[in-house]
Amino acid sequence: MEQKSGYYDKPYNPSLSLQILLFLNVYCAPMWFIAAILSLYYEFDYLSTIHKTLSILSLLLITPIECLRLYLGYSGNLKDKIPDFAGFWILSTFLQFPMQLYLSISAPQIQKFLLAWCMEVITTALLALEIVIAFFAIKGRSKERAEQFHLQQLLKSRETRTAKESAKD
Repeated sequence: MEQKSGYYDKPYNPSLSLQILLFLNVYCAPMWFIAAILSLYYEFDYLSTIHKTLSILSLLLITPIECLRLYLGYSGNLKDKIPDFAGFWILSTFLQFPMQLYLSISAPQIQKFLLAWCMEVITTALLALEIVIAFFAIKGRSKERAEQFHLQQLLKSRETRTAKESAKD
């Protein structure tokens, strides 16, 4: 995937490790959602009011955030859109991870199904890996973009200078 800038062409290489994690997350998310709903359904009577409220609220918030987060991750990584990539990282770090961590840590107190607990741990681990890898991918891509911008500015100033000198002659 090459981008044509007019001055400086450099192929973009998306983060393969992040793409693999996103791919796994796309297939893991529906299974996690089904396991979480079944677990909540069967254990709803045994939960305290606080756990009922927090679990339902977490599931209601995580589901749309997960869809948006995965879309932004794919778009940012594959299409080289740094704002989408940053949105993916921010949603993952500050919204999704705390809620996912609550659901996976509160499991022993609630005595969830083994399947639901395993899915919570797997999705939390995938999310943690995505956050770390995305941070370094965004950092590297932003650095490349800054270098590309500076090179374009340098070439543009040289063209302007050359045009002025040729106009004087």
